[in-house]
Amino acid sequence: MPLVSCHRCADELGRWLAEATAQVTASARAGMAAAAAAGASERAALGSLADEMEAAVGGLAQDHDTFMRRHAIKVETQVRGLGAVSRGTELGFDYR
Repeated sequence: MPLVSCHRCADELGRWLAEATAQVTASARAGMAAAAAAGASERAALGSLADEMEAAVGGLAQDHDTFMRRHAIKVETQVRGLGAVSRGTELGFDYR
């Protein structure tokens, strides 16, 4: 009888190990899927942030260019008023 009893224990232990392995595997797969989804979400958020920053920097560059053109016109006008030179480009300004 001890042999039958050991076989029964071995069978039960085998089933228990199989169930535990299945549960751990399912849990690990779910965790990996959640991590992948979170990674995709973070990549999308970073992509959106990069697009917004690119647009902001583009706007700042355009504002800077406009400011420099206006400043060059202002300096050119002031210099003409003094009669020093006739064109702002002679002072090195070329923001037209």
